Amino acid sequence: MSEQAWIILISLVAGLAMGAVFFGGLLLTTRRLARASHPAALVLVSFAVRAVVVGAGFAVLVRYGWLGPAAAMLGFLIVRLVLTRIALAQQQGATE
Repeated sequence: MSEQAWIILISLVAGLAMGAVFFGGLLLTTRRLARASHPAALVLVSFAVRAVVVGAGFAVLVRYGWLGPAAAMLGFLIVRLVLTRIALAQQQGATE
């Protein structure tokens, strides 16, 4: 396997992981808002942690040129699509 193929594969997996952290954390945060004693603080801290993790991940991948961040963004968006569909399906199941 060529070096570029490895960069794409590793970056794609990293993007999937970053997407899971970001959007999974967002899903957990939104579900806990109703029970939170300080909802604004929960939202701010959650966003800060998720943004730092994802920002650091993309910052590491930038050293591989444009292929790393591009493949990571693809993985990130795949997780967004999957988790959005799961959340919508759960919401529709709860309202029926």
